[in-house]
Amino acid sequence: MKSTVEQLPKSSVKLTITIAPEDMKEYVAKATERLGSQIDVKGFRKGKVPAKVVESKVGKDQLAHETFELAVADAYYKAIQEHKLRPIGQPQTDLKHEHVDLEQTGISFTATVPVVPDVKLGDYQKVTVEAVKSAFSEKQVDETIEQLRNSRASFAQVARAAKDGDRVEIDFVGSIDGKEFEGGKSENHPLVIGDQTFIPGFEENLIGMKAGDKKKFTVKFPKDYRQTDLAGKDAEFAVTLKQVQERALPKLDDEFAASLGAKSMDDLRKRLSENLKQEKDTEAGRETEMKLLEAIIAGATVEVPEALVEEELNGMMAELKQQIERQGLPYDKYLEQLGKKEADLRQEYREEAEKRVTMSLVLNTLQATENIMPTDEQVKAEVAKQLEAVTEPDDKERIKSDEFQQYVRRVLGNRMTIDKLMQSAMSK
Repeated sequence: MKSTVEQLPKSSVKLTITIAPEDMKEYVAKATERLGSQIDVKGFRKGKVPAKVVESKVGKDQLAHETFELAVADAYYKAIQEHKLRPIGQPQTDLKHEHVDLEQTGISFTATVPVVPDVKLGDYQKVTVEAVKSAFSEKQVDETIEQLRNSRASFAQVARAAKDGDRVEIDFVGSIDGKEFEGGKSENHPLVIGDQTFIPGFEENLIGMKAGDKKKFTVKFPKDYRQTDLAGKDAEFAVTLKQVQERALPKLDDEFAASLGAKSMDDLRKRLSENLKQEKDTEAGRETEMKLLEAIIAGATVEVPEALVEEELNGMMAELKQQIERQGLPYDKYLEQLGKKEADLRQEYREEAEKRVTMSLVLNTLQATENIMPTDEQVKAEVAKQLEAVTEPDDKERIKSDEFQQYVRRVLGNRMTIDKLMQSAMSK
């Protein structure tokens, strides 16, 4: 067997493989043995059928086909080993099997396959970044307390005109150019004026209305509205206000704090302050890490394989579909509301997919360069931690699997690599 390799763009290679006629005898023998083990011939034990008998039973074409497949698979594997390639996808071949005497003609074919690219790191050890400052402030504590207070508001029906902050119940019908549009009609629909859950201008038009009042008004859909067929258009709404409810907020006292599991208002503020600070500090740390990684990637040279981008895109699309359907909206309906096809979304997500793949490739190279590898004990400890967090038998089995442990090893390796890079960058 002879093979040559040619480098192609986007981290792909083209293998040209030739199997000489004299080398085909080995594969004919293997094909005969395999087929012989699959047939029953009177007078012979299974697997011990003579070659001539096997050929007469299965036919020359079937024997040639089996020989062809065995030879190609073996030759491809040997070529990969010979040239020390690391494929990341299935090869595309120019194979054309003809029912000929392979021992006389041999086989010649090409295989184009994406491979793990060589990542050339820049002088990453000299990269420095300025730490992102935490966005925490005590004002956020006040805002969170107010949000919690609003979430525990009570409502009582009143006979006055609606005002900002009231909860109202309405019937409405929306139309554009005199025609009702899908999703623009509802009955006994509750909303809180001022929460801005409707399109801009809608809730403001309800102020001053009393129970039983009817009103028509026109508002414009935002230009970036998720339903592209409605975006930027004027819509007329016919609204009937059914009832008005006044909101009463609880007092900010120790009783309120107790309802949230705190000992007092001071204790509540302390807990919220600590949690929010930790959250904002963590966000700042992640932003700093991302700045560092982006700076290192900018100095690296890597040709991203299309196969990895497509694989990442497939994962992103599957995750999006699950998220949408968990919200109770069929995926095709979601696409319809966007006015897009999945191909459009894939194109929009492509840049992010390429970014993720590039970061993964660079991180893997950094980890190998820095000789960072989680120990078995570290992996076991993380797996044990994950097991404690789940109760479902299926989840426990998934976490115990070899695949999940390899995933944990990769995640820990990435974390350890980033930590070391951060430590080095911030000490300069």
